[in-house]
Amino acid sequence: MISDLVLSRDLPAHVAGSLAAYAGCIAGALRKDEYLGFMEKAGFREVRVVRETLRDAARAVLSVQVFGRKPAQADFVKP
Repeated sequence: MISDLVLSRDLPAHVAGSLAAYAGCIAGALRKDEYLGFMEKAGFREVRVVRETLRDAARAVLSVQVFGRKPAQADFVKP
């Protein structure tokens, strides 16, 4: 299980280009669907969001806790 910041939608340009937002791990965050897709591409199975909390008033930044299982290498079959 991991915890990370993700986006529910694209950030406004002034936030996405902000160094302060980047340093705060917001401007560099991925969209939630893209993030989960990368986990599956990395070989995790049963990927699901266990907890999701809004982190801003604009409803764009989410704190998520994500569960996933990664099979042993011998069991791993590339799709």
